[in-house]
Amino acid sequence: MNQEKEDRRGFLIKSAFMVATSVLGSVVLPSLARGQDGTASTGAGLTMTAATEKHCGTCEFWGGPRRISTDQKTVTITGLGWCNNPKSPMFQKVTAPDHGPMDAWKKWGALG
Repeated sequence: MNQEKEDRRGFLIKSAFMVATSVLGSVVLPSLARGQDGTASTGAGLTMTAATEKHCGTCEFWGGPRRISTDQKTVTITGLGWCNNPKSPMFQKVTAPDHGPMDAWKKWGALG
């Protein structure tokens, strides 16, 4: 019974954290305007060139909302993501798509 309460509590805490980071990402990300490393802020999110290396938004292990343009030259990202690379110091942490440079980066397979 006690373990069941702990599991439920953990689930609620994790869910609240994910909602908070999603809201924060939707507020913060559109205001980013760095203009470096092939990134640009647009009303639809952050746009990175597909050739951008060592940044979370183009990494195989980054779990965030992103899509590739039809010509496969840019990636548009509309929120924060979760690092799933066990070799990264950011493993299991929420990161911005333009976070980097990261030595543990691996090119996202969908980019070809």
